[in-house]
Amino acid sequence: MSNVTIEFATPTDMPGIWQLYETVWIQTYPNEAAGISVEAIVKYLAWERLGMTQRWQSAIEQPGDISNNQRAVFVARNSNKLVGIISPKVNDDGTHRLTSLYVAPEARGNGVGSKLIERVLEWHEDNDTYLFVVPYLEDAQRLYEKYGFGFVEAPLMFFENSPVSYLTMMRPADGDVN
Repeated sequence: MSNVTIEFATPTDMPGIWQLYETVWIQTYPNEAAGISVEAIVKYLAWERLGMTQRWQSAIEQPGDISNNQRAVFVARNSNKLVGIISPKVNDDGTHRLTSLYVAPEARGNGVGSKLIERVLEWHEDNDTYLFVVPYLEDAQRLYEKYGFGFVEAPLMFFENSPVSYLTMMRPADGDVN
């Protein structure tokens, strides 16, 4: 995957973004031990589709930057094929977040996730950056730790209609969690 490029998403990317988002959720998030079935994920995706599409379409049409508390969407391409997405944002309270890192199953282990995270950290400049990660996605947790993210003591997060819970991680502006 040496031909991977990271760039702002364009409006024509939306169908591919949704397809990747849906594929990754269905293949990654069901977990028998956590009581999360494929059916629960499919039901959530049906509910989430409109909201996610509107949020991301807005961010794609008018990519924000840190100065105006916005969201952006970046895509990873390998030979023009969409193989990853990530969406950084700055909340209204000024909190910087890394959201929605998804890498196509066939592209995992090839540095795509790393390149996307590096681009987001560049976008966030020198600010503490937070993210939510699913407790049982240990590979994702290790990837985030590689970039200086550490767990924050906080209650499990739940989002409307999502069958999945989340832990909070944070990367200090200086990248040092010790």
